[in-house]
Amino acid sequence: MVSDQTRNEIWQELLDSDRLVRYYTAVANYYRRMHALTLLLLASGAVSSFAAVVDLLPSSFQLIASALVSLVAVWVFVADYAKKAAVAHMISFQCGRLDIKWRNLWADVEHVEDGAARERLFALANEMNEVTSRSGDAGLVDNRRLNEKSETDAFKTVSERYAIQ
Repeated sequence: MVSDQTRNEIWQELLDSDRLVRYYTAVANYYRRMHALTLLLLASGAVSSFAAVVDLLPSSFQLIASALVSLVAVWVFVADYAKKAAVAHMISFQCGRLDIKWRNLWADVEHVEDGAARERLFALANEMNEVTSRSGDAGLVDNRRLNEKSETDAFKTVSERYAIQ
């Protein structure tokens, strides 16, 4: 029989697991949009530079366009949004795989002993910590707004899924 404390810890981790999937998916999408925006700025600056060179635009515009291309090119390399989007996507994917394991543990909670449940709980929690720790290595910045939205959505969805009021 699983204790109420263990059941509560599993429930909290199940909620957190769903939140993390949502959060890292949202973070990956954010960095994808930022990457696309910087590339769009780079392309528009390059087109403007080309137009200025072939005398379609005033020559004074060539200096502005060149400066824009230079600044955005440096920003693309410094910000490295593509790498951040890829890392966030991979973390989201791995959190999704762990979320399935958390759901299985929740489904088994009535059929396992407390010690076995706690052992699975700690193993999954450690695995989740290992997966999410990669965000710091990639330089992902915490986004409080996305995190809070993910938490709210996760609580609503998971509570409805398991009919918890």
